[in-house]
Amino acid sequence: MSIDFDELLENPQRGNIRYIHPGEDKDTIAKMISALANSAGGTLLFGIYDDGCKLHVKGNAFDIPKMQDLVKILNGFDRFNIMETKVKDKSILQIDVQQKVLGVKCHNILYTFYSEYHNRMQEIKPVKIFISYNHLVSELADIVEENINKTYGPKVLISRDTQLQYRDNIDKFMETIKENDVIISLISDSYLKSEACMYEIIELMRDPEYHQRLAFIISSECDLKLFHNQPARDNLVPKIYGAQRFDYIKYWTSKLEDYIERLNELQAHYTSTLELNGAIRRIGKISDGVGEFLDFLNKTMGQDFSTMLQNDFIEINKMINQSLDD
Repeated sequence: MSIDFDELLENPQRGNIRYIHPGEDKDTIAKMISALANSAGGTLLFGIYDDGCKLHVKGNAFDIPKMQDLVKILNGFDRFNIMETKVKDKSILQIDVQQKVLGVKCHNILYTFYSEYHNRMQEIKPVKIFISYNHLVSELADIVEENINKTYGPKVLISRDTQLQYRDNIDKFMETIKENDVIISLISDSYLKSEACMYEIIELMRDPEYHQRLAFIISSECDLKLFHNQPARDNLVPKIYGAQRFDYIKYWTSKLEDYIERLNELQAHYTSTLELNGAIRRIGKISDGVGEFLDFLNKTMGQDFSTMLQNDFIEINKMINQSLDD
């Protein structure tokens, strides 16, 4: 990076140019390189002191760090240059760092600068993302996960239905989901008929704290081409528009009535009734909330999966970027 030092001393730039005096050890230098690479890239200038108003050329008297040592600490990242230059007859060490969108770790930690005005650094906490889906569309979930990982790398941490134990303890399961910053739901016909999926999403919809963290992708017929093993159209495409959406209300009402009938038949079997009571409680919540949920989906007119894929999941990326900024 070519720098006009006369102009820089007259009009100091901050943010992408960092001033360090006195020097730092190689671990701290590596952290600074990580922090610049994880933002927009920039330059480290050793031997210039920034008092917050003016820049003062002091000169760098410390040993020049070895490139190979820094690369090792930075897990192989080598998109930076180290050079010496003279400013007002004093030696200045300049390290130019390129941006890496997927992130650069120092000792396996992502760093960023806390502020544009000082060099204190902090760890970047990865955005936690949960993908909620029915096994029928697991191939679509694979595409979502691959796309997000390709865009954000270690800046995100993705978990999926298959990695959480729903049957063990549903309350702990829900708390685990709520630890996530973004929750992506892949809506299909089979999803809207799944007890696990519907209980998850309706419980989350009831909580205003998590409502804004939810992103919905609606499956459509044009998504069939994305499958290696195509599911039946009727199992994939949800009927959430128009009068057909009331079929799901009927489905869950009928399911609730069926479970209540079974409970009445098994009153003498204590263990069985305990399990049935738990199921009735969950299905009752689904039955109570499914109408409002379908109305929400109907009004939002969510994009189909293929359209969102074509647009590189821009709306979901906005949510992730917001979480990173927070």
